[in-house]
Amino acid sequence: MLAFATGLRQGERLGLTMDELTTLNGRRALVIDHQLQRVPDSRRADWPLGEDVTDLGNGFWLCPPKTDSGERIVVLDDVMCGALDEWLAIRKKKGVDSPMLFVTGRGTPIDRRIEYFHWDKALLRIGIANGEDGVRLRPHSARHTADTLFANAGVPESARLALMGHSDGAMDNVYLHADTEALLEASEGATGALGLTD
Repeated sequence: MLAFATGLRQGERLGLTMDELTTLNGRRALVIDHQLQRVPDSRRADWPLGEDVTDLGNGFWLCPPKTDSGERIVVLDDVMCGALDEWLAIRKKKGVDSPMLFVTGRGTPIDRRIEYFHWDKALLRIGIANGEDGVRLRPHSARHTADTLFANAGVPESARLALMGHSDGAMDNVYLHADTEALLEASEGATGALGLTD
């Protein structure tokens, strides 16, 4: 749901931490300032270690977003806030104590393989056998769908680019132009077009 409603990249979604949950002008939001990467031990020697990366253990690392414009604020609409509250209640009930927002039952980060597994299960629930016709839908497809939904909902370009974190030379001052209400309209436009409700 978060992928379709916000257009976050997979690593950005999986790398969300509890301290990225914030409030902006009275609206709940996510501050995107890193992404999750998995670097197997065999590749660790090639990994550019530095002060901008955090070792989470077991080959998981938090590192800067893909691009400079990837650092952004994503305002959540009421539908997403409700879904987030449900997830936070599940975490609390299970006694999860992790800085990561999305974790497995053991409290470890959810990696791409786990998301792909659940992605395929969700597609099957709506009658799509992923890859059956030679076309493989990936979780990244949700990002393209979200961008299209934002554009179709008439979201101003500055707000759409800010929400998606697109790299573009014209983006240097986009945060000065995309206000909270425009970002909220983008999120509501996506969840409305998807038919998601509270």
